[in-house]
Amino acid sequence: MTPKRRDILLLKRAADVPTGALYARNKGNYEAMWVAFQYGTIEDGPKVLHWLDEALRAQEDNFLLQAKTAPEFDFLRADARFQDLLRRVSLPQ
Repeated sequence: MTPKRRDILLLKRAADVPTGALYARNKGNYEAMWVAFQYGTIEDGPKVLHWLDEALRAQEDNFLLQAKTAPEFDFLRADARFQDLLRRVSLPQ
């Protein structure tokens, strides 16, 4: 099994962990954008959008560039909710 495949399987198993509680407990250690990347890797759209919204609310420095260009979010580019998120920060879709 390749390392990437192993990581994806681990992420899929961890997807049921209550990340909201984990994030709150570790605030300052994990940025919401980092959590969004993890869910993007396993293409969990609703959770990616939730954590991107958290990153936007927290005004994380890396949000603008990464939301628009990160390959982890490619599967969401045509999603109206993702486009709305980009519109809210005035990024062209």
